[in-house]
Amino acid sequence: MKKQTLLAFILGSTLTLSLSFTQRKSESDRSLAKVNQIDGKYVFINCTPAVPYETAFEYTTRLSKMGCPSISEMAEASVKSASKKGLPYDAIIVGDTKLDLAIKFK
Repeated sequence: MKKQTLLAFILGSTLTLSLSFTQRKSESDRSLAKVNQIDGKYVFINCTPAVPYETAFEYTTRLSKMGCPSISEMAEASVKSASKKGLPYDAIIVGDTKLDLAIKFK
């Protein structure tokens, strides 16, 4: 009887740990995504890249003439605003900071 109880405990513990590890692994994978590009620039909205980057410059995007723009319209306007600066950049980050960011990947 003791052997059966011990075996059941070991199997239960192993199963619990295995399921716990599997769940943690899948949760970390949920934070990865592919982002869209506009005019060849990656657009991160309310998120940041998973790879190292540095800020190329900060800028603002004026949306007042657009009324209530869609996310796509806002992203297009933001890329256009960043491109007007004439400085090199790889991507933009919108919504995470007070100003929009143009970034370069390391």
